[in-house]
Amino acid sequence: MGHAKRLQKLCDIQILTGGDHGSLVDVKDRRNNLVHDAQTRAGLNELESRREVADILEQTDRCASVLLAISGKNIESVIAKRGCEPYIDHAQSEAIADTITTWEREQEDQLNALRSCDRANLEDLRWDVEESNPGNYDITDGFDFEGFDDQELYNILMHFVEAAEEAFLDRIDADANESNLDRFDFALLVLLCGGHSYEDIARWLDTDEKYVQRKENVIAWRASKFEKDLVEEIPRPENPIWPSEVAEDEGDTC
Repeated sequence: MGHAKRLQKLCDIQILTGGDHGSLVDVKDRRNNLVHDAQTRAGLNELESRREVADILEQTDRCASVLLAISGKNIESVIAKRGCEPYIDHAQSEAIADTITTWEREQEDQLNALRSCDRANLEDLRWDVEESNPGNYDITDGFDFEGFDDQELYNILMHFVEAAEEAFLDRIDADANESNLDRFDFALLVLLCGGHSYEDIARWLDTDEKYVQRKENVIAWRASKFEKDLVEEIPRPENPIWPSEVAEDEGDTC
């Protein structure tokens, strides 16, 4: 199957929206017109302004983002910000444990400073990803800030949570790889369990909301004990469709 047919199939089964499909086709056509001249190879030689060049580059970046999304290669940040509470608690707990183990080897003095503080309960540390930024993490559990004014210890704490956040993303990546579902479906599962709308999930994952709705049926039947343990409760569609029926519907659209 050629690239054009592959892209059309992705559009037919609503993984790609119509606009994304058109953009990808444009980039594919530019790629197929390869010549030695760099500007012609990129399809930029006939453009009249830097603005047009910038638009083409922006479109190409957008296409790359879409392809990463539908392949599940960039799901970690989306899950970290909008995943369901049970999963986020699991992943942050594992990340904290991993970070403590690393600091026992590499940052023993700083770890001891945190452990000796009566305000800190390292194992219970949690943070709000959406409200945080590097160097200033919104700690929601595991530390009592009332009347706290030790800047040096605060800096150590922020450094610890920064390391934990990296371990947090690594944990999401590892869970997605271990899952019985593919990476994209794993992201759908964790977001659906967060109670988000089909429209919002489709926007965050650069796909179509009808595809998200259809996938909810498949995920409900295919999730294994591994996924169920991570999210605690998997939403069941009001009118569930057995996977075989979904497969037949998808086959009819090709």
